[in-house]
Amino acid sequence: MDIHPGGFENRFLVIRFMLNGDRVAVFVEPRNFLEAIRHENVNPEFALKIEKELRKAQSSSRIVYYLLASLFILGLLIYFLWDNILLFVLDLTPHSVDRSIGELAYTDFVMRNPPLEDDDLNEAIEEIRAKLVSTDPLLVKYYNITVVVVKNSAVNAFALPDGHVVIFSGLICEANSSDEIAGVLAHELGHISNRHQMKILYTRLGTTIVLTLIASSVGIDVDISKIATTLIHLSYTREQEKEADLYAVDHLVRAGIDPHGYLTFFRRLIESGGDVPYIMAFLSDHPAMKTRIKYIEDAISRYDVKPHADLPDIKLLKTRGVLNCAE
Repeated sequence: MDIHPGGFENRFLVIRFMLNGDRVAVFVEPRNFLEAIRHENVNPEFALKIEKELRKAQSSSRIVYYLLASLFILGLLIYFLWDNILLFVLDLTPHSVDRSIGELAYTDFVMRNPPLEDDDLNEAIEEIRAKLVSTDPLLVKYYNITVVVVKNSAVNAFALPDGHVVIFSGLICEANSSDEIAGVLAHELGHISNRHQMKILYTRLGTTIVLTLIASSVGIDVDISKIATTLIHLSYTREQEKEADLYAVDHLVRAGIDPHGYLTFFRRLIESGGDVPYIMAFLSDHPAMKTRIKYIEDAISRYDVKPHADLPDIKLLKTRGVLNCAE
């Protein structure tokens, strides 16, 4: 006869013995069994041995179940908190990674879309850029913010994580004032300052990309060119767009630029049915756009707006030089 712990979590005693040539297993409740053998004056050492084996087996079983339960809970936490974990990793990633991948994307883009060479236009854009960048210490510390204009009729602009902002000539032609252009530029700077492009790469494009970027950040020679090309076509989340909008309002006011130009630009796009920059494509339907205008209005109302910045007259540039918006 063989007696040992068994069953779920070793909560039972399994008694195995031969009966008429067959091996039989009987499961009994330990307490009743131990009381029975004590009542029958069975050797006390035998009862103690059974109790000891039972406690040992149950303890081991509990450890296994606790371990499995812990792994299950850990798995759930990782599943639901994975994006937050990746964003924590991003916080530890140096800005040099942003610059490396952004420079590759920019180089690839300008090979096919060379920047416009117009001194008056570039000086005007540079003046707006300088006023906005000076309001954000993060941009000053980590980035060399460079704004270029390319010939393209789309009402469009986009930012890259290295600090480049590309403005399409169609956007400048659509704008009626430097305040409107400054509003769009401030929005793009908000994406850079908040590292929105990198956050999308980390949370949306997979662990492999994260590991590749981390390897690049510590000096390991890896190819990040394919990752760079995806940056041109990123679409931001609603939360990121709102964050960039609120950033724009805040830093326009800090720079002494009237933030109402930002609103005017969006309102005119709605009224004319014009294009919305594709980086804001999720807002291209009017109800969402109106919601966006509402929270921008609310944000502006919280400031004591006193514009004092002397901006270049963009209207003069629209009808001459390489822009020639009248064409």
